[in-house]
Amino acid sequence: MADDSLHRLDAHTTMQWHGVPAEDQNTWQKLAHKTHGIVTPGNITTVLGAIMVLYGIKVFIDGSQMFGIMYVFAGRVCDVLDGYIAHATQTKSLLGATLDESIDMVLLVVALVALSVSGAIPLLAAAAMAVPKSGNVAAWVAGKLRNKRAYPTRASKIGTAFMWAAIGAFMYNTLLVGTVGADIELLGWALTVVALVLTVPSTLYYLSIGFGSRVQEL
Repeated sequence: MADDSLHRLDAHTTMQWHGVPAEDQNTWQKLAHKTHGIVTPGNITTVLGAIMVLYGIKVFIDGSQMFGIMYVFAGRVCDVLDGYIAHATQTKSLLGATLDESIDMVLLVVALVALSVSGAIPLLAAAAMAVPKSGNVAAWVAGKLRNKRAYPTRASKIGTAFMWAAIGAFMYNTLLVGTVGADIELLGWALTVVALVLTVPSTLYYLSIGFGSRVQEL
């Protein structure tokens, strides 16, 4: 069920620059090599995006709703770009893939909890999205402990995108309360339903790797 990913390496490679002679490494690969894969353009983009999302949520809850939405949107753009950047600079690594995957999961759960508590997202919608994603997190951790890895599926990626779109719709609805907000809230619910339809199969896949007998070695 797993599909190809811009972050994904073959089963026997943990760093894309591994085995490349020093004289043939590009500038980014040399930096990655010196920092043991920590400092790479992709990782920097991943962390920057996470910071922007978290800051955007804080700003939104504090009352600067439009700026909060803009920061969250910019942070999600970074998440889309990090894989392409890692691929373009030939600095893909298991560390980078793990960082991106773990941050994606945690950020979504944090956003759902924080925004539902603030009243921006209906509690039922937040819970409906948080439950399968929390299952993914638990299965992902269990898989790591069992030396297994579940690569994000295409359905999971699209489902996550719809979840963030739903979150964005609910946030925008809060901004427009008293105007056309009701229509935007309906859109948020519709996006939530689509996200769940796409996410549940991938959650079952994660659970089969993390807790079941299905084998997907690291």
